[in-house]
Amino acid sequence: MYDIFNIKNIEQSYIVCSTGRSGSTLLCRTLKQFNHCGNPEEYFHHYKIKQFKLKGEPDNFISYFNSVVQEGTTNGIFGMKMHWWQMYELIKLAKESPLFEKKKDIEILNSLFPNLKFIYIWRQDMIAQAVSTIIALQRKVWNINSSNSTNEPNLKKEVNLNKTDTVLKFQPLSIYKWEQKFQDQNRRWKIFFKENNLNYYEVTYENLTSCFEEEIKNVLEFLGIDKTLIPKEIKMATQKVSTDINQKYIDYYKMFPKLLLKALNKLDS
Repeated sequence: MYDIFNIKNIEQSYIVCSTGRSGSTLLCRTLKQFNHCGNPEEYFHHYKIKQFKLKGEPDNFISYFNSVVQEGTTNGIFGMKMHWWQMYELIKLAKESPLFEKKKDIEILNSLFPNLKFIYIWRQDMIAQAVSTIIALQRKVWNINSSNSTNEPNLKKEVNLNKTDTVLKFQPLSIYKWEQKFQDQNRRWKIFFKENNLNYYEVTYENLTSCFEEEIKNVLEFLGIDKTLIPKEIKMATQKVSTDINQKYIDYYKMFPKLLLKALNKLDS
């Protein structure tokens, strides 16, 4: 029934379930550099759905899905990273096919991704997460690889974060909106896990950054990776991009009454 989906060579799958600025890029790029843990990327980001014209085109979806499987699989393991709305969009796309239109969400995921496991990464300090988001949007720099190269193709040289900070603007209402979005997305992930009685491994940004090697080894153990394939020294794949301005914005934001921000948000929307 599912022969049109090229999943025969996948022995195991995993999805990194995340929100923005949660440490998911650090986690995924670290897993990727082992060369035997799949290649977990955001394959169903909205711009890719638009770029490959996937909506309303089941044949395009099948073709694109098969290319994702090929790109995301190494050593028989497929890895993918998804924010909540990306998973929601993936399921909507799959349901456009007669194969899946009457299937439950978890049935679709298990059909497309054999022996599926879930890794849930979230950030306890959602104010810091929201501040990091509005700064990244203004800088147009989301992360920096450990080699000092960025994920932005138009940035060829090392990024001077202190220089970019001189043009940043403090945006308390935007911080509030992002804080609410992250709370909502985390709530949705937890409901999804509970409703489907899923076993998942939970990682927090705070624990990942403070106990990095230990946490990565825990993830690899959860995925069942052969211990002989795990290097003795595990290096961070990305660098920290926050500066003093992040903490200043956090401090400024905490001085604003939440009721005022809530009222302003209601007026703005």
